[in-house]
Amino acid sequence: MKYFVLLIVLLGGPGWRLLTWVRDRNMAVATGTAAYRQGDAVRAATAFAAALATRPHRAPDPRLLLNLAHAQSRSGQLAPATATYGRLLTGSPAGLGSVARQQLAVLAARQGDIAR
Repeated sequence: MKYFVLLIVLLGGPGWRLLTWVRDRNMAVATGTAAYRQGDAVRAATAFAAALATRPHRAPDPRLLLNLAHAQSRSGQLAPATATYGRLLTGSPAGLGSVARQQLAVLAARQGDIAR
């Protein structure tokens, strides 16, 4: 009986969302990765953004942010890419922050802002 009640609570309440966010995130990441590999950066960016949206109240996974920024950059979404790379400059592992700084320099150079 107690397992039946637990099942009802999980399926009918907010507990269900707690069980499905991992699946939703993983599916979005897989979609984004496949799209990026196929050269569809717009679809990849959309999928990576969806993966980040599965847990909006938590700190985002910096690796996922980096994937999103790369896809945004490749799809010509330079302002969003700059903002996403900027999010990686603080609180991210040093290696990812370094990649973000390098990519910000690349974006600045592409826009003719050599001084930056």
